[in-house]
Amino acid sequence: MGGPETEKKLLDRQARYLTYHLPGDTEMLRVACDGVIVGSIGYWETEREGEPVYETGWEILDAFQGRGIGSAAASALLARLMPLARHLYVMAFPTPQNPGSNGICRKLGFDLLGVEDIEYPLGVFSPHNVWRLDLRRPRPVP
Repeated sequence: MGGPETEKKLLDRQARYLTYHLPGDTEMLRVACDGVIVGSIGYWETEREGEPVYETGWEILDAFQGRGIGSAAASALLARLMPLARHLYVMAFPTPQNPGSNGICRKLGFDLLGVEDIEYPLGVFSPHNVWRLDLRRPRPVP
């Protein structure tokens, strides 16, 4: 997704993530398995087609992928967000070549709306699947 980041950019991102602790607005959380931090997951407010929505994203270290950790983390995040949510939808934008993240979206009841060229990181446009979850609708439990 745009190549490796510089040390400065990583430090800037970490500093920004540490400010993301406003439940119902923006949160970035660590994902742990047996006491080992294996990734991160978060949500933040954004706008989609003129309406406020949440966007979510996650990353699980390669060595821990394929074990259901990402699905469990995303399910826990949605359970945490639902009672606090001020917006109707949560959006996710994995690339079509990311079967793990697309599988998580499918498993948790997101609707695939299509594929769009999305800018991420800044200045880089590439195709991404557009997934949307209606927070009013009951969802499957992984």
